[in-house]
Amino acid sequence: MALLLDKIFIEETAFTDYRDISEHSDVDRVNESTRERQVSDLIPFLGEPLYLLMQYDFTRPSTFATPKYDLLFNGEDYSYRGDTIRYHGLQPMLTMFTYARYLNNLQLYVSRGGPVTYTEDDVSDPTVQAQIKTKVIDARAMAVRYQQEAIQYLDENRIPDYPTWGRSNVENNKTFKFIKLGNNDSRLRKDNDIHYN
Repeated sequence: MALLLDKIFIEETAFTDYRDISEHSDVDRVNESTRERQVSDLIPFLGEPLYLLMQYDFTRPSTFATPKYDLLFNGEDYSYRGDTIRYHGLQPMLTMFTYARYLNNLQLYVSRGGPVTYTEDDVSDPTVQAQIKTKVIDARAMAVRYQQEAIQYLDENRIPDYPTWGRSNVENNKTFKFIKLGNNDSRLRKDNDIHYN
């Protein structure tokens, strides 16, 4: 039986728009990380119905046949209550979540004898694990920022263009948590939390 593999929404080259990544990066590993992020972040965020509509509508590279899905994914400037608002799209959110995942898995390979870690190659010094962790946290923070922007965009355009999307997709998902912080609230925030003040 053939595996049902989702179409990958972002090209490897999209990463260079948001973060430094070598053109010689392992494309298969980037695609694997992208597919994982689509399943673990994008499906719960959009909900199955909207995600599947976008999968059926998608054509490479990073475009959709239906303009509303293309705008949702690639962004636009739109008007809401007399203001012009810049919406960057789902692409940077997915790219930054993928980049964080890719960095986490960067040095880990599974060999015939089990998992191994490569700490250096012919032309570079090994990266300290703390540096990788810092980059992962930074990438996730940016992804959450883009995610908040997407929530606002979807809320403001839900009825005419995205009737299958609802805030309950985010609220009911354990990956995302809404936290209201008071003036003296010192609760720690998780990397993937969505925060409103």
